[in-house]
Amino acid sequence: MTTSLNNSGSLSTDGFVTPVPWGLPQPTEPIETHQVYRIAVAISVMGGVTVFCVLWRLWYRLRNKIFGLDDYSLVLAVLLYISWTTLGVHVNIHGGVGKPLWEITMREYSIWFKGIVCISLMYPVMTTATRVSILLFYLRMFETPVKSRYNAWSITIYHLLAAQFVYLVTFMILPVFISNPLHKAWTDPAHRTDWVDDIYYYKTQLALHTSSLIFDAILICLPIWKVSRLHMPIRRRIGVGLLLVLGGCAGLAAAIKLALFISEMSRFEDPASAGAEWPKYYMSSQVPPQFDQYGLTFWIPSQVEPSIALIGASIPNIRQSIVDTWKSCFPGKRQSLPTDEELEREDELLFDRIAAANSRRCEGQGRPATAPNNPDKTDLGGIKFTYTRYQTTHHIESSESIISEEVRNGMSGIELTPYPYTGTICTTKTVISSTPRTKRGSRSSTCL
Repeated sequence: MTTSLNNSGSLSTDGFVTPVPWGLPQPTEPIETHQVYRIAVAISVMGGVTVFCVLWRLWYRLRNKIFGLDDYSLVLAVLLYISWTTLGVHVNIHGGVGKPLWEITMREYSIWFKGIVCISLMYPVMTTATRVSILLFYLRMFETPVKSRYNAWSITIYHLLAAQFVYLVTFMILPVFISNPLHKAWTDPAHRTDWVDDIYYYKTQLALHTSSLIFDAILICLPIWKVSRLHMPIRRRIGVGLLLVLGGCAGLAAAIKLALFISEMSRFEDPASAGAEWPKYYMSSQVPPQFDQYGLTFWIPSQVEPSIALIGASIPNIRQSIVDTWKSCFPGKRQSLPTDEELEREDELLFDRIAAANSRRCEGQGRPATAPNNPDKTDLGGIKFTYTRYQTTHHIESSESIISEEVRNGMSGIELTPYPYTGTICTTKTVISSTPRTKRGSRSSTCL
């Protein structure tokens, strides 16, 4: 699209002369005096670092043949992120972002407004793909020893995945009604207010960013809740928790962007806030004055948010890749699997702890504790125990994230269910199934 200024002071767009009812027209040729490149450079640097981290994670997962559903979702997210970054650089360089509003040509405004429509449609898809990847990662990481697709954790994740689908559909439809018809939002910038409803756009963006902030807050709280229940030292729990919540920390950038968006809308009806010269131009009636800071108040926060989410989702695997490389370069003493004698000693200690816990429970219920009546210690206080040995996993040749080892070892521990229900007691080395001798019709539960 080309724009020129005729002798009568009218705007000419693609040969169509639009009379200027009042004020000064925009320039016909780009003015490079105040061209701003720092926003485009910042977007490019963040995009390059983020893509590098994601590719590192995907390479590690493929090399170890552990590519999962969360990785496929991340592939979609990073492809959209690359498109988003490319669009951001293009709009900031060729759309006049950062220049005084009265130095921007009609062609540059057209590029700018087209970019706004594109990012309104791209943002929900990109953020949904990123959150789905993080949720699937949580689902895989916190698998319980007893496989069940209907436990509280998996049900919570499935509900959040369904909520992401609703979020995606809703905010893919709403931007279509920003302008009627939609293409007029960028093909006729001289009459933009005749086609575009800025108040509607403001409300939909407010709802979009608020919803994103709520979902990001949930992504932060979910692993904190699970990690707090792990049986591991507090310092290790803090370390694991920090690694797991990095992907959800994009909510901090979303909160800042939402605050800036609300603050800038307060200038909507004050054209002079963009500069004393701006009210003299006709386009001050078509372009919101807060656009003079659009690069800093929109593009930078909008680039930081997905960058943090994608880098945070990649950090656990990057960390494990570095650990594996370090061990291969500087091999030390390899960890050995426990011997049968060590496992038997742990079984003895475990049984003694169970006996003590059962004795305390019986005393609290006002009934005597029954001592074991057989030498092989498979009967205790009215509860019949069956020992089932399984191979412990120490990840000597690690093919999964080290977080997986720490979380799964932390999820193991002794936790008895209330008598007389059946239950499962999990240790790192042994699984003991307990079944009451009496009380038929008792329900099953998992001690985790």
